[in-house]
Amino acid sequence: MKATALLEEQHRKAEALFSKLESGDAGVLAELANELVAHMTIEQEIFYPAVRSIDTDRVTESFEEHAVAELALKRLLAADQNEETFPARVSVLQELVQRHIDDEESDLFPSVEAELSNEQLETLGEQMKWRFDEVLAEDDEGKLPRGFDETSADRARGPTGRRMSTDEVEDEDRVTQRAPARRLPPKAKPARKRSPARPAR
Repeated sequence: MKATALLEEQHRKAEALFSKLESGDAGVLAELANELVAHMTIEQEIFYPAVRSIDTDRVTESFEEHAVAELALKRLLAADQNEETFPARVSVLQELVQRHIDDEESDLFPSVEAELSNEQLETLGEQMKWRFDEVLAEDDEGKLPRGFDETSADRARGPTGRRMSTDEVEDEDRVTQRAPARRLPPKAKPARKRSPARPAR
């Protein structure tokens, strides 16, 4: 399946789960959260790095949208389903996700499909599907960075906002087991020259 078709299929599932949640079926919350996290992961680790040169501004904005949506998701998961704020948190998250979906499908995906061949999109889609299934199989503790100081979008882009490669993200996650602590730079990276004002630690 082409990468864009895979993402659109996942968009439709998220929309269906939001509809169930809004209608009072709170039992789908865990499934929705897992689907959203796995979806954001494959976009951040694989899709966005692969298509960044096609529409840099749109991809940069997408990372930020992910970060905000993830914070809204964490707030929703932290709320008791009987609290009066719960429906409002569902609504806010849904609006954030829907806007993101609309922007991707109307702007980014057509640009990507115009630039990449069907073969390239199929290969990308296979990688993304494999990673999506892998994330869904992880225990819940490994799916999201803990707390509100870091999001998976921050992690994927790196500690200084630099976009990290898929290999860098995977290597760091293996070493840290997704702990939200500071991490050492990848070993393969040559040491950067430091300013005299900022001596090496």
